[in-house]
Amino acid sequence: MSRAAASKRRRIIKRLIIGAFLFFAVCVVLAAGPFRKSILVEMGSMLVYESELAPCDALVVLSGGGTLRLEKAVALYKEGLAPRILLTLPEVIAEDAVYHDLLMREKMMCQAVLDLYEIPQESVFWSDQAHYSTYSEAVFLSQWLKENNLKSAIAVSGYFQSGRARWSMKRAIPERWIKVLIAPASNNMYSATDWWKHEEGLIMVENEFLKNTYYRIKGLFGTP
Repeated sequence: MSRAAASKRRRIIKRLIIGAFLFFAVCVVLAAGPFRKSILVEMGSMLVYESELAPCDALVVLSGGGTLRLEKAVALYKEGLAPRILLTLPEVIAEDAVYHDLLMREKMMCQAVLDLYEIPQESVFWSDQAHYSTYSEAVFLSQWLKENNLKSAIAVSGYFQSGRARWSMKRAIPERWIKVLIAPASNNMYSATDWWKHEEGLIMVENEFLKNTYYRIKGLFGTP
């Protein structure tokens, strides 16, 4: 691809992302009217996806969000929905890794949770490298399932991240014989029905609208 074409693509993506941000802002302003609550609930709900769960070969914990997602995965593991847990955090974090300190902190917290609930070491698997996007995690999961001759997984994502996680899994794992279900981990502080009442909820929903827009636009040109 020529430099001019690449530059044009970046401009298009930038304009569309700005457009998505403006759309989000306009929706919030319009939500001040008589249909305020229904508009805001719909905005939050369109980001969330939850599968009907069934036993699978593995639980995969998408990184980020502290230990909330791992705690959800542990609960599902205890219920017998899968015999193994895969974390997309790296088992060994290189000193020069981007966000090294943040990754180390999250890994230590996750290891503490695994120890607390006495999850056997042979049931826990880690990534061989850091991942910085949901799509990258989906690609890693696809490769890991194939390498281990597994055919199904439950991906534990963030609450508002779940819709984007589903899109990423479907895009990165096109094989029909591999099934990936989505289990969002909620924080019990806010949900799709009241996210606008909490500062963190406002930030999360705004970020997810931007990320969803970015992923789908990049998807038109290849991969996120």
